[in-house]
Amino acid sequence: LANNRNLDEIKEFLEVDSIGYQSLEGLLSCAAQPPDHYCTACWNGKYRIPVDIALNKFSMEHYQLRMFDDFSQADG
Repeated sequence: LANNRNLDEIKEFLEVDSIGYQSLEGLLSCAAQPPDHYCTACWNGKYRIPVDIALNKFSMEHYQLRMFDDFSQADG
């Protein structure tokens, strides 16, 4: 949605009068668990698992999907 659009274009697309962005800190302050419970790598690039080689966001998401698939198969 926001890719290659400025704020005015986004407002026009959404047919709204204004747009506000939630800060990461504000988002985490509303969450049920402590901030260190959540992965925030998509926002700040700080991954919760060690990364030995240069990986991008999409490869990390692929890793995470495989991890969740393994958990669901274990639950059987």
